[in-house]
Amino acid sequence: MESLTELLDYKLKIDLELAKFFAGIHLEYDQLSTFTTSFIKNLQEFTMRGGKRLRPALLYHSYRMFNKTNLEKVQKLSIFIELIQSFLLIHDDIMDKSELRRGDITIHKLYGQFATENNYQDKENFGNSMGILLGDLANQLAIQIITNSEFEDSKKLQLLGLIFKEISAVIFGQAHDILYSLRTDYTIEDIMFVHYYKTAKYTYEIPIISGAMLAGASVNQLNILRKYSKSAGIAFQIHDDILGIFGDDEITGKPTLSDISEGKHTLLTFIANQKANVEDKKILKEYIGKKDITHIEAEQIKKIIVNTGSLEYSTIIAQEYVKLAQDSLVELKNEINNEVSWQFISDMAKYAVSRNI
Repeated sequence: MESLTELLDYKLKIDLELAKFFAGIHLEYDQLSTFTTSFIKNLQEFTMRGGKRLRPALLYHSYRMFNKTNLEKVQKLSIFIELIQSFLLIHDDIMDKSELRRGDITIHKLYGQFATENNYQDKENFGNSMGILLGDLANQLAIQIITNSEFEDSKKLQLLGLIFKEISAVIFGQAHDILYSLRTDYTIEDIMFVHYYKTAKYTYEIPIISGAMLAGASVNQLNILRKYSKSAGIAFQIHDDILGIFGDDEITGKPTLSDISEGKHTLLTFIANQKANVEDKKILKEYIGKKDITHIEAEQIKKIIVNTGSLEYSTIIAQEYVKLAQDSLVELKNEINNEVSWQFISDMAKYAVSRNI
């Protein structure tokens, strides 16, 4: 797929932009203290740790679909979405009590270790507090990238308005994710609600609408892109949940036991519970959400998910959402300035269900 080459090429550019950006932040703030220097370094390392840079690439190509000018400005601007992702992931890891992210220690656990090494009391609170602050810093830096960009003030204000509104929606999605994880009366509609607001919004919709809006896309064109983004983002999350249980720890960078031990409500577990026999339902109830679940117990969960047809069903549903996304994008085919970028956006719906990480 040529679009994957485009994605990898853009990743190299974005990594350079991120390195330049953090170098500037160090110049500005390192003078405060040695702790500030290490604080920024930890955010930089976390932000640049792995990742395909899908979100900034979506922003860039959605812009280029409609506008051929200011491409270097767009490239520099597009890194803001990586800082927003860092903000959301760092806070998410605290709420999930996760120990690993992208194959390495999570930020709050890193600072918990720091507290232990320095004999601080209440190391867990210290780690969580520093994680919250570092996530907050990432969010503020994202806003700074937008306000310092080379676009005219009217475009900056328009983009900031979009970001403030849509990140609020992501927060509501996260709030419902936590709420539903504690309830047993959730539905498929509840699961899809969280998939859309927690994942699809910031993975597809925010970057795509940001780029197209800056490029001058019409209201109708933006609405079509929102339809695409919702479907592609839901497919992305369904596949992510599959990887969360059936993926390779070494590739995903996160233990496959964690999704089960956290008791996440997914399409996989919902269908498995519906289709399982009485004995298997007892196993699902006992092991999903068990904090000290073993690999043997997790294998039992996987077996039930496969035997009930839940894995196959979830895979098919994800593919159907990919088709919905790509079909909606066809409406724009005759209204674009760059077919390569249109193809890239279309292919990234399929990428949602083909990636390993």
